[in-house]
Amino acid sequence: MKLSKLHEKLDELYLVLDDMIGEIEEKMEAIEDRACERESGEMTDKEQERYDALDDKLSTLRDVQDNVEYARDGIEEIMD
Repeated sequence: MKLSKLHEKLDELYLVLDDMIGEIEEKMEAIEDRACERESGEMTDKEQERYDALDDKLSTLRDVQDNVEYARDGIEEIMD
């Protein structure tokens, strides 16, 4: 596989990860909004569990995205 094709695939992967991150952030915001609408302003135990699980996924996806960006940048450097 040529480096330019690999670079292109990494660009595509980066964008897919970016979309996934955005979706998870929206879900987390929705949970926060529901909690704010309550008089107590607190999340239920179930919401907190869901929020924490989403936060873990978000952290992992960001790490993967950072690594994809690092690989992409390295390939760019080699191609120059």
